Amino acid sequence: MASIPEGLQNSRSEEIMNAIDCLRHLGVGKKMNITQVVVIGDQSSGKSSVLEAIAGIRFPQSIGTCTLFPTEIIMRRDKREKISLSLVSHGAPADNISLAQKSLEKHKNLKDLEQLPEIIGKLNQALGLVGGSGGPKKGFSKHTLRIEITGPDKPQLTLVDLPGLISYQGRGGKKDDVQLVQDIASSYVQNPRAIILAVISGNNDVQNQRPMALIDDHNAFKRALGVVTKLDAVEESRASLCITEVQGMGFGLGWHAVRNRATDEADITLADRDDREAEFFGGEQWNETDEDFLGIANLRTRLASALHNHLAREVPIIVDEINAKITDLDRILARIGPPVHAAKEKQIHLIDISFEFIKLATDALNGRYDDLKQRDASKMPDKALRLRASLEEHNMYFASQLRHYGAAFVFEQLWDASKTEVIPYEAGISEQYRNDAQAMQKTLTRDEAIIWAVEALRNSRGRELATSYSPGLVKDLYERLSKNWAMLAAKHVQKIDDLCKVFFEHLLKTVATEDIAQKITNHQVYPALRQRRERWNKGLERVMRIVTEPPNTQDPNFDKMQESLRRSRCDLFRRASTDEMTALGALDAAMAYYNIQLNSFVESVTKEVIGDCLLRDIAEEILSPKSVIRMSSELINKLVDEDDGVTKKRARLLKHKEEAAVVVKQLQG
Repeated sequence: MASIPEGLQNSRSEEIMNAIDCLRHLGVGKKMNITQVVVIGDQSSGKSSVLEAIAGIRFPQSIGTCTLFPTEIIMRRDKREKISLSLVSHGAPADNISLAQKSLEKHKNLKDLEQLPEIIGKLNQALGLVGGSGGPKKGFSKHTLRIEITGPDKPQLTLVDLPGLISYQGRGGKKDDVQLVQDIASSYVQNPRAIILAVISGNNDVQNQRPMALIDDHNAFKRALGVVTKLDAVEESRASLCITEVQGMGFGLGWHAVRNRATDEADITLADRDDREAEFFGGEQWNETDEDFLGIANLRTRLASALHNHLAREVPIIVDEINAKITDLDRILARIGPPVHAAKEKQIHLIDISFEFIKLATDALNGRYDDLKQRDASKMPDKALRLRASLEEHNMYFASQLRHYGAAFVFEQLWDASKTEVIPYEAGISEQYRNDAQAMQKTLTRDEAIIWAVEALRNSRGRELATSYSPGLVKDLYERLSKNWAMLAAKHVQKIDDLCKVFFEHLLKTVATEDIAQKITNHQVYPALRQRRERWNKGLERVMRIVTEPPNTQDPNFDKMQESLRRSRCDLFRRASTDEMTALGALDAAMAYYNIQLNSFVESVTKEVIGDCLLRDIAEEILSPKSVIRMSSELINKLVDEDDGVTKKRARLLKHKEEAAVVVKQLQG
């Protein structure tokens, strides 16, 4: 494996970067903007040549060759020597990413980087960026070539080479090349933890070179270093003027001058390159210039110093991020709890869970959510945990459903709604509740309704007078109107049952580990809900028996409702036969009684069936300190004994926490 030039990193920087590198194993820092050295410059300014001299890695160099996609060189210290290549996709659909990735398969692990120029050439073709056999350039790509180099002598450093900035779309180029290259460079320059090497060509006017505007756009001059190239290609006076102009640009990290390989020197070694550079800067014209600002070796030293200073400023931020992770680990470990082995410890652990479970369940049933909010101050509790709010919402749906859609028959134009006081306003109702009820309704026109009522009258005839009707007729009509109540109520209570099931599943996960929560759910919640289901079914049957008893009410509103219905169709009475008048009078009475009973039925379902049969003391039945004390040791073991996965998870988290604390100490040292 080719060696990396020395001087890229001092010992303290190595210590910091080693510590940061450990964060990958802790699950920390995966999204951190770890410090990078980003090389930018105009096309053909010599960026890649500067980068290869710094890193000791050869890049393609020939007339017309330029960088067409970002290249990240990630160097890390490790016991094993390894070079691996990969292509990171950035989702440009026009690029043949699959073919490009396939072209890298045989180069994933290399012994050295001598083949890199050839690999990059093939990658350009696979991505469709050049024509076959290295033909004309066709465009640029956001896809990133990642070169990872590890070894015992490698510095902890990431270097990035980018396509050169352009202002003119040449013949054969893609329409958006200029903006694409600008966007690629901006995405790296805007990283506040990036050190920028702005490569400035000595044979062009400094002010007009595009890196200046890009750095200024991102207010990044304070973390940029101006690197001047191609001074060997201009006259001494022009070189001196260029240096002066660069010095006046305000680079926070200063300026530096290097000599790259010339085009006819493409085949010389990097060592020969350094020798020719030393010979150039040894010339008389540089006698008055501080040698610390000249040559690639000194640039590495200055870069190492800048990197260390930059890292030192970032340490407090990184420490804060690690401490936040440690806090997260503590929170997870608290939920897992310490390992319990003795029988008494298991019982106490389950009692502790039950106390918290009862407290939060009672609060949720009473609409108090403060303790749940304190568990995660960043958001309201999950809707599934706001039980009382969900109960009231569904009970409102149910009440509105019955009041507006609960009747089995809908009579069109039988009563004038503007004159009656019994048709209620439709309150909030969900689409599901509305659809459930409407699917069970049958609509009758006015004539159909009269025929229906008269038929019921004639089928119920007794010894009453012709203009009278029997009490049984009102009962019959009322039962026909309310026949959907039982089904609608059962569906509603089942929805509440389902809400409770989800509520207890979620609640247990907030007071116990997922493993224990699932066991309590299986052995305590589901059996309790099955028993409650039998209880509320019987409660609903009891309510329906009361509702279907022969009509009898002391409600003073009954007469008012009946008279209101009668008045709303006075015109119809004047045209009706005796049987029609009698039947419709009975229907008025049945509808008035229906409305009286409807409100009573809604109250009975929500309070007796749901409140008493389903909800009363259900949390205590599922898990309470008293119930835990009465539990057998076998059941306690079944509920509390942790799986191997939980044991391993606790050990892993404790190890992560310990390692994170060590990293913090290293960074603060």
